[in-house]
This record gives sequence, C-alpha cells and structure tokens, in this order.
Amino acid sequence: MGEKTLIHKIGLHLHWVIPSLGFLGGLNCHGCSPIGIFFIFAIATPIYFAPSWVAWNKNHQQQDAIVILNIVAGWSVLGYIVALVWAFKK
Repeated sequence: MGEKTLIHKIGLHLHWVIPSLGFLGGLNCHGCSPIGIFFIFAIATPIYFAPSWVAWNKNHQQQDAIVILNIVAGWSVLGYIVALVWAFKK
C-alpha cells in the first residue's frame, strides 16, 4: 500500500470524530469526499472566527489583539475561550 495523503488522514480522523457526516458524500475509512470537506469547513470556519467577529461587531478597543489571538491560539480550546471571553468584555 502507498502512503496515505493528507485528505485520507483527515478522512480517517473525521470518520471517528463526526461519523454522522458520512452522508455528505462518502465519508468513510477510505477518506472523504470534496463535498464533505467543503461542508466541514463551511461549518467550522464561522465557528472558529466567532471571537474575531464579535470583537469587530462590538468595535472592541483591542480588536486587533483579539483577532491575532484567535488566529494564533484559537485552535486550542483555551485560546479560543480566552479570545471569546475577551471579545465580549468591554
């Protein structure tokens, strides 16, 4: 067997994490379809950037710092929570 591509590795992990998305076009142990990847990113992107969006809508004084924190550390649960709480504070 050849080396698995990044898409196949992502598909394997997503199959275990989000098995209910299998109907999106063949998400199974052999990888995932482009449609499935599109829907995952279409849902995950707005959620990921929610702290930045809140800071921008509230015209937060530290908006730039919140956006940077969201981009740099938002992938971690702690960084995301800190950015979200900070965005809601005055």
